Amino acid sequence: MDNLYKRKIVPDPICPLCKQEVETVEHTLLLCSWTARIWKSEPLQIKVSRTGLTRIDEWLYKMKADPNHTTKFAQIAATLWSIWKDQNNYIFGHHPLQPKQTVFRAAALQENYTKWHQKSKGEPPTSTHINRWHPPTPNSLIINIDASFAPVEVAASDSQANKGTVEHRGAIACICRDSRGHLVDGFAKPVAVSSAEQAEAIAFLETLIFLSNKSQLQLKVFSDSFLLVQSFST
Repeated sequence: MDNLYKRKIVPDPICPLCKQEVETVEHTLLLCSWTARIWKSEPLQIKVSRTGLTRIDEWLYKMKADPNHTTKFAQIAATLWSIWKDQNNYIFGHHPLQPKQTVFRAAALQENYTKWHQKSKGEPPTSTHINRWHPPTPNSLIINIDASFAPVEVAASDSQANKGTVEHRGAIACICRDSRGHLVDGFAKPVAVSSAEQAEAIAFLETLIFLSNKSQLQLKVFSDSFLLVQSFST
């Protein structure tokens, strides 16, 4: 924002989040009041000092060289990306800022990167390990749920009142398999949501409602949403 102000692209260089300081890269990613809450939270627990902080690249170099933070560097990188993305979602999409969710998203990003980009020398890639599906026991079901989300701009052919606006559309699905691995039930439906996380949560809620008449069976529900699983395990 500070650079845009100097180029006379925006009229105000003040941070749109805290509305207290000039929005520089260092302020946005490290020093803003909402950002500071993220760095202080678990599992990072990093206190960013304003003393001597002049450039983000210098701060990253110090974090990389500090033995107390070396093992956290992947978390730091993922957190920086999540902060930047969530700030843009707030400014341009009016999504509320939720520091805890930003931390969860960073953890999910790091986990996915570690899973698919294993680079430890002498260690076989994690992708060589095959996870085989195991059928449930009799009188039980395995439930898989999933969701998708995509903001869609209203087409020009739509009403002029809505032209140029963005609709948030998603879809949820659930499949049920028995002890023989056969598909025995399930559903899929569109939903109106404002984020991928909301779509995953609605998928879980709709699945519970859908399975309410199957309480006599043992149910095992699986989701590939790290944030959803993490929410229930904390």
